Amino acid sequence: MRRELKYFLSILSIFSVSIYFLSILLKKYATFTFEHFWQNCKVVASNLFSSGAHYTGFILTIIILVITFGFFLKTLLSYVKTQRKLSSILESRIFSIPKKLKIILDRNDINQDLLIIVKDEKEYALTIDWFSPKIVVSSNLIDMLSRKQLEAVILHEYYHLKNKHPFLLITSEILSSSLLLLPVLRDLTRKLRTVLEQEADNYVSNQQKTERHLDLALAQITSRNRFKI
Repeated sequence: MRRELKYFLSILSIFSVSIYFLSILLKKYATFTFEHFWQNCKVVASNLFSSGAHYTGFILTIIILVITFGFFLKTLLSYVKTQRKLSSILESRIFSIPKKLKIILDRNDINQDLLIIVKDEKEYALTIDWFSPKIVVSSNLIDMLSRKQLEAVILHEYYHLKNKHPFLLITSEILSSSLLLLPVLRDLTRKLRTVLEQEADNYVSNQQKTERHLDLALAQITSRNRFKI
C-alpha cells in the first residue's frame, strides 16, 4: 500500500472513531449538557447584571450558535471564492498546444485532454478537480522552462492526477478541520501533503533518471508553494 493511502486511511479511521464516540456522548448527554450550560450561564450572568439574568443564558447560547455558523459560512465562502478564481483563470484557456509541450505529452503517453493551458503572466502548474482531475499550466511557465524542465513539472502534476491526490488531500483537510480538537488529524494531514509531494518528486526522478531538471524548474518558480495541488 502506498504511503499516501496509509496516511489517508489513518485520518479517515481516527475521524470515524471520534465521530462514533462523540455521537454516543451527544445522544446520552446532549440535553443534560445543554441545560447545565444554560443554568451556569444564568448563574454567571446574575453576578454581572441586576436584572434580565434569565435571558442571558439564552442569549449566550445564541451567540455561540451564531459563531459556530459563522465558521461554517466562512468555509463555504472560501470555497466559493476559490471556485470563482479558478473559473476566472480558465476563461483565458488556450486550445493550441505548443510544440514543446506536445512532444512531452506524446513521449510520456499523456492524453492531451488531461491538460489545460491558460494564458497568464504568472508561472504555475497545478492539479484541479476531485474525481476527474486536470492539469492546469500557465503559458508563461511553458515559455520560461526548457523542455526537460517542463517535462519534470508535467510529470510531477501527472502523478498527482493519476493517483487522485486532490481528492485525498481535500477530503483529509475537511476531516481534520471538522475536529479541530484533535491535533493529530492536523499533523497527519500535513504529513500527507508532504508525502504527496515527495512521491510526485520520486516519480519524476524515476522517469527522467535524474532530479536535476525538476530542481532547476523549482529554482525558477517564484511561488513558495511550488507546484501545489
